[in-house]
Amino acid sequence: MRFNVKKDIVLKLIDLLFCEYIDLQKINYSLKVLLNELNADAAWLIQWNYFSSALVASCGLDKNMEDLEKILHKDCQCRQLINGEEKKYQIYYLEKCSYIPDHLKNKLDFCYHYSIPLRSNDELIGVLNIAYSKKKKISENLLIFLSKIYSAAFSNYVFCKKIEEQSKQLARKNNELEVLVSAISHDLKTPIISAKGFLKIIKD
Repeated sequence: MRFNVKKDIVLKLIDLLFCEYIDLQKINYSLKVLLNELNADAAWLIQWNYFSSALVASCGLDKNMEDLEKILHKDCQCRQLINGEEKKYQIYYLEKCSYIPDHLKNKLDFCYHYSIPLRSNDELIGVLNIAYSKKKKISENLLIFLSKIYSAAFSNYVFCKKIEEQSKQLARKNNELEVLVSAISHDLKTPIISAKGFLKIIKD
């Protein structure tokens, strides 16, 4: 792969993924860019959470495989990347994957995929997969670039999702607090009104 082609891919991904706010739509589009630029058959990104993984975004992935990847599972080959901090990527063959049923393996259009670990503070947060049906080589330098770009972008995405969830929780708590204050205010007004009425009777 020529350097200028590699540079074009990196620049496109940086322009796409490093903006004010990264969302699922931008991640999905970036996978489409990867597919086109690398002539791959499928690309998907999974999130690691407490030693299990689940699908976040995909492009070109078979619907059955998508459904399978959406379910949290612990038997994925990518599990080998958890403690392998020195590994920049790994190539996995479909026939050796234990969690994909044999009947599904025959339906899939690819035979192997590159698994690129995405890390934040040396912790595995996700895996970027690029699949091929025929033997094609991606240069190691590009794989390293992809690992760094997607690690930073996905870390930012996860952080934004946490902030969004915390904002929703805060809004719910504020609503609950308003209801509580309104109820307490109403309960406090009732004896005060009664006391005022009693004092008026005494005064009269």
